[in-house]
Amino acid sequence: LSGASNGAAPILSMAAGAEFTFNLASANTSDRINFLSYSTGDLVLDSVNGTAINVTGAQLGTFTLFAFDALSSDEAEALISNLRQGTGFTGFEFSNLFYSNNAIHLNVIPEPTGLLIFGAAGIAWVGLRRRKGKTL
Repeated sequence: LSGASNGAAPILSMAAGAEFTFNLASANTSDRINFLSYSTGDLVLDSVNGTAINVTGAQLGTFTLFAFDALSSDEAEALISNLRQGTGFTGFEFSNLFYSNNAIHLNVIPEPTGLLIFGAAGIAWVGLRRRKGKTL
């Protein structure tokens, strides 16, 4: 989306109840919205309820959701504060949004219980492999 010739009007205004849906099915790549010649006010989000970020194909990783040719950290924080976790985060409830390198990223993090189960299974597998090695 280009705001270069837009004047004072926003180029994307999300009304109350509006949602974004991003496909995260490929490792560390996702659908992404690019803003060219961005200036403050080109993206307007629901500041009362927050604009929902829904995902499909959630998996562990970091995904760029919004990229800008220039964006101040203050503007990024204002945008992030008006975004909220929507649907598709089952098992990844501890995911978070952050700003880096003129982009807003989603860090998809599994819930701690899932990590503990996965870690315990890995330790058990290593233990079984070692036990098998001793009996040969």
